[in-house]
Amino acid sequence: MNGLNLPSRNYDARGGLYGAQMVAAKYCGLSAPPWKAEGEWQHGWIVKERNIHPESVVGYDGKSFGRRGKVKFFVAREDQASYLRSCGYKHVVAIGLPVVYLPSNQLNRMAGSLLVMPVHSLPGTTEQWNDDAYVEYIRFISHHFSKIVVCIHSACLAKDNWSAFTKAGFEVVSGAEVKDANSLQRMADLFSQFEYVTTNEFGSQVAYANYFGCKVSVSGPRVEFRKEDYANLSLYKNVPELLDIAADRKSNGYMFETYKQFAVNPWQANAHQEWAACELGEQNKKTPTELRRLFGWNFQGWLRRVRGELSRKIGILRKALLFSLLCCRNVLGLSLRSLYRRFK
Repeated sequence: MNGLNLPSRNYDARGGLYGAQMVAAKYCGLSAPPWKAEGEWQHGWIVKERNIHPESVVGYDGKSFGRRGKVKFFVAREDQASYLRSCGYKHVVAIGLPVVYLPSNQLNRMAGSLLVMPVHSLPGTTEQWNDDAYVEYIRFISHHFSKIVVCIHSACLAKDNWSAFTKAGFEVVSGAEVKDANSLQRMADLFSQFEYVTTNEFGSQVAYANYFGCKVSVSGPRVEFRKEDYANLSLYKNVPELLDIAADRKSNGYMFETYKQFAVNPWQANAHQEWAACELGEQNKKTPTELRRLFGWNFQGWLRRVRGELSRKIGILRKALLFSLLCCRNVLGLSLRSLYRRFK
């Protein structure tokens, strides 16, 4: 596809979000996850400026606060772990994001090449972006590069967002998919084949592309952020104040002011690989043995699963027995009352 070396899609349900658990399993020397990891693992780049609300750091369904005393939370960096602990989260460990556990590859990087990654949608959002202006911007700067490929998220393809790139004749490749167990490996291989990456909005693609050695810029026409497009996401439905914060930061260009090193022309971008490694938590990367222990992918974890399953089945049997006894009591009570009325 487009002369690129990319892994095929793999919709193995054991892979987890974007294949994070599949990545961890292979790092631990396993062909696939033996069972779901004991805990919740961040899957995207969360900047330190989001340490203002625990749900913003966890970045999942907006209900983690109710699970803070009994569920493990795995985050990228120690600043996030410390903040969550200060908010009452009992079991938090900084282990780095899933991408830091990917194996290194030996792919060739095309000199002077540019990968364009427009801001992406999500399955539960309703953006309808006018993409002509961004397409014209990329066309205008195209003479600076030897090759240009546009990577579009699967959710955007489903909604026909950024279709103007295809109509304009640009080479297009499909990016990450939530259910694809090879998604993270796919993105790593994609980044490893380009010298430059540009996007029109901040997101995980900025940190990921830098981590894999690309020269990254955030430039060109930006998209409008409308709160109503994100109102149905579970995170914002459960914590609506976070949507207000996100909208405010989008409107005042907060990320562009905070991360000015990326607000450059795409052909003038520089690599910031060490910065990305720190942001993604490579310094907290665990050994295979440590990761298996944390995820419960060892003998002790197996015993916990067995005990939990036995407890669950005993609970079901107990409820069934109580229900049967209640039914018998009711039937016996009806029978006795019937006999009493008959011989009264």
